[in-house]
Amino acid sequence: MSTLSAARQFEFDFRSDNSDVAQQSISSGAAPRTRAGGADIFDMPRFPTFSYPTSVGAAASRNAARLNAASIDPVEHKGLLEERQMLLDKELAETLSHEEANRLAYVRWSLDRVDDAKYGLGLERLESMVSDLERFHTDVRQFHSELDRLKKSGGRRDRYRN
Repeated sequence: MSTLSAARQFEFDFRSDNSDVAQQSISSGAAPRTRAGGADIFDMPRFPTFSYPTSVGAAASRNAARLNAASIDPVEHKGLLEERQMLLDKELAETLSHEEANRLAYVRWSLDRVDDAKYGLGLERLESMVSDLERFHTDVRQFHSELDRLKKSGGRRDRYRN
């Protein structure tokens, strides 16, 4: 199963023949319209869309940076780790100069880029899944609230009116 189809498997299409008309009357605040034959279109709930935008450009930029950081030579990576340890030792001994503090910040940043190249994509996917799940939970909660509101109002307006 491809990633796209797996991601889309939780999308629902709640549309029916009359849902557009009912949804327009709900969102515009207009009185319910009638179907052919004079029957009321009942007050339909607002169905969640379950669609969320993504930024392809930002993802491509992050992936390019990760490819660059992942190409670090193991010897260079080991050198950065050793340099960071030496600078941290100086910082703890309170003998770190201003230039060395700047260098420590740069070495930390460089090592963060390497770690992001190793673990960033997996963490990003996990964060995205959690975020989608939280938005889905919010949509479902709003949908339940809408259903409760309709239940309390009796579902249809003027159900038994002539």
